[in-house]
Amino acid sequence: MTMEVTKISVRAYAESLRISDKTVRNAIADGKIKKGVSYKIQMRNGQEVDVPEILKEIADKEWGFIYQTDKVKPGQNSVKIIEKQAVSKQPNETKVQSDDLPVDGDFNDEIDSELISTLSITKNMSFREATRRREVIAAALDKLKLQELESTLVKKSEVEKTLFAFGDEMKKELLNIPARCIDDIMAAKNKVEGINMLTVEIENVLNKLTSGVI
Repeated sequence: MTMEVTKISVRAYAESLRISDKTVRNAIADGKIKKGVSYKIQMRNGQEVDVPEILKEIADKEWGFIYQTDKVKPGQNSVKIIEKQAVSKQPNETKVQSDDLPVDGDFNDEIDSELISTLSITKNMSFREATRRREVIAAALDKLKLQELESTLVKKSEVEKTLFAFGDEMKKELLNIPARCIDDIMAAKNKVEGINMLTVEIENVLNKLTSGVI
């Protein structure tokens, strides 16, 4: 049974894939779309030119499928989605080994710190491999961001525990002031001298609390 083929312009095909028509023309020029393109002669500026037309169904199987992957939903792995689709090897595609990439849950500090600068995504790389590398880079970035947050954020319970201890110590120190200075205050020559003595004691306690001595 002969497959029905729809002929459309390069621009229309690009719009159906939600990409630029330049990307489609580059795919034709690079030989990534061969069987899925035909040419018709048109007159332009008094000259005959070959205008490409896309054989949509053929071009989809040959190249366009890489832009037709299912939308990744939260919690889904885009690499696994791609693996479910029928993937045919692209013309002139450079074979890229991914054995050097970590598998899920296999990140370490060395990989995290150097991964982003060492991995590259090239135009000759397969869509599946490019997506895999993008997933690895994203995971490394997420881990680095988490580590950064962990160094600046603390648990609410720890904050409350620290504040309670600080308040309790402040209460004890302030309540000890009268016992330490009552004799000196009573022996003061006048009210001003007594107030100054009490003020000095309070300042000493506050300085002690805020300097981390306690």
